[in-house]
Amino acid sequence: MTRRRGASPCTTWSPTSRGSSPSWISRRAPSWGRRWGARVAAELALTRPDLVGALVLMAARGRSDPLHTALSLAERELDDREIELPPRYRAVVKALTELSPRGFADEQALTDWLEVFELAPPPGPAVCAQRRLYPMPDRLDAYRRIDAPCHVIAFADDVMAPPAVGREVAAAVPGASFEVIEGCGHLGYLERPEAVNRALLEFLRASVPAGTDRSPRKENRR
Repeated sequence: MTRRRGASPCTTWSPTSRGSSPSWISRRAPSWGRRWGARVAAELALTRPDLVGALVLMAARGRSDPLHTALSLAERELDDREIELPPRYRAVVKALTELSPRGFADEQALTDWLEVFELAPPPGPAVCAQRRLYPMPDRLDAYRRIDAPCHVIAFADDVMAPPAVGREVAAAVPGASFEVIEGCGHLGYLERPEAVNRALLEFLRASVPAGTDRSPRKENRR
């Protein structure tokens, strides 16, 4: 464990102000994201509904639960103390928290994942700034104002954003559909890319302009 040398101090990120979108954005378009990206996509749908034609939220949550809160505060403490964890340790923690344990029996695949994770750089200023936005306040009531077709995708073995918290988001967004993709964890889009891509394309092809059909949709599992 070492201290980061010359690390930039954490700063609080603020969303882009209304009306400052690039001039080439002139019509509604699909918006999607995972984890932090899902939070940004949901806020975009709230603040600029004129830009969002359809919404896909992967590994999403609408609030921080006790475990997520504890993790967020612990990560911020590491940042405040400028502590850099060893790459090998970071790799093991990432594997335990972001991969499905169902894949651990394939030792060669697991070794490959660990090697890739170990090559990743330590958290930089951008990640540090994102951490400052957590623990996440309860946004579920706000999500009830989202007026775009929405599909929430959860990964069955995700311990960072369990299906239960994704189901909360889907229940809050009017007419949202919900889907659980089996056999993957927080990195489900990398563990089962074909299933995730298929879910994305099926929803986007079937999505309709906001307001034409807002009846509740069914829950799916793959």
